[in-house]
Amino acid sequence: MQNKKKKKKINAYNLVLVIITLVFLVFMLSGLTYSRLNSHKPKGKQVDAIVFNIGDLAINYLDGNKIDLDYPTNKKYEYSFSVTNTSSSRIYYTIYLKDTEVIKNNIKVKLLNSKKEEVNNIKLVNGENLLQSVLLIEPNVTARYTLVLENKKNRTSIKGKITVENESINKNTLADLVLNDNVFNISPKTTIGEVALEDEGLNKSYDDYGITYYFRGDVKNNYVKINNKMYRIIRINGDGTVRAILDENDINEVPFNINEDENKSNLVLLEKSSIINNLNNWMKENIAEYEDLLVASSFCSDSGFDTIRNGVRYPTTHERMNINAITYRCFSTSYLSKVGLISPEEIIFAGGSRDGENTKFYLYNSSITNNTWTTGSHSIENESVVRMFALTGNGSLASNIINENIHIRPVINISSSAVAKGEGTKENPYILVK
Repeated sequence: MQNKKKKKKINAYNLVLVIITLVFLVFMLSGLTYSRLNSHKPKGKQVDAIVFNIGDLAINYLDGNKIDLDYPTNKKYEYSFSVTNTSSSRIYYTIYLKDTEVIKNNIKVKLLNSKKEEVNNIKLVNGENLLQSVLLIEPNVTARYTLVLENKKNRTSIKGKITVENESINKNTLADLVLNDNVFNISPKTTIGEVALEDEGLNKSYDDYGITYYFRGDVKNNYVKINNKMYRIIRINGDGTVRAILDENDINEVPFNINEDENKSNLVLLEKSSIINNLNNWMKENIAEYEDLLVASSFCSDSGFDTIRNGVRYPTTHERMNINAITYRCFSTSYLSKVGLISPEEIIFAGGSRDGENTKFYLYNSSITNNTWTTGSHSIENESVVRMFALTGNGSLASNIINENIHIRPVINISSSAVAKGEGTKENPYILVK
């Protein structure tokens, strides 16, 4: 009987041990499961707001500015921030996602404005991601944004740092940026006078003021945006000013000159043309706010028709083209103006040619199908018909009679002291900062 009681006690004791062991194992397994699940949750999106003051720009990162998601399982993460101009002057700024680390390349990031409208949508890359290039904010104005990370089908850590930079602090001029962003060549890859089909970058030559740096070929980083209009930089002049041409047709077709003059050669001079009135009116209507950043520089017109062949008179410019002796130097009349037209020489230096079309260099624009005026005089026929050089719709050089109606692409001359921001690409063009 005593042995039976002893066996019962042992069995009960063993049962308690089993129960305790099972409970312990369940607890341990639960802890491991929780730990495993917890390890796949975000380490924690920062919820403490951080305020940075960069000059007169106050940036409030409402959810912090650091992204540190360790194998996130949520499909979407949002980070809100605001930008406030606390000064009495307008400020320019740029938004980046920097120090980005992402293993897979199909993580998307969206940038929304205060109305929840999408202003950018890109796939993340490691390093630096540009979310918005040079933006303008007026005094005492706040701009609000939300950065949205989409992680729909990915299990990869995502790291990065939302960064707003005050572009108005840096005082690089447009010419500085162009020179800093390019390594210039002493001579181009292809011969001047031949078409340039590839990107030949920035090249060095000389004009009446000194050293000039010009873009040639299918360049991708000579964009400058002014008052919501895009231009292509032709060159940095020898005096440090920057010459740029409108990258579209913005004026109705007009004649170069409808004026009369007993001396027909005077009709090719820009200062005596009727087209200069169109150009000045265009400048007042489209670029008046930035006119103080433009300066007068030399636009050359060749009125010396000294060569005669078969009853046709040709100027020096025409003859120099015949022997490929192209130069930026002006051997005739210079007209100082803030706005003008491109010269035939500039077209040829840019990669155009008299011998064939070029739909690959930066002056070609598929939306402009007709010819556009230049400052270059071509010829005088029968002492009455005056012709000017023109850039054709397929990127070659031709000529038009001065009273014909063709397109205008205004050329502006930007001050050597004009401050600019950006990278010169179509996505992030140079922008003048006032």
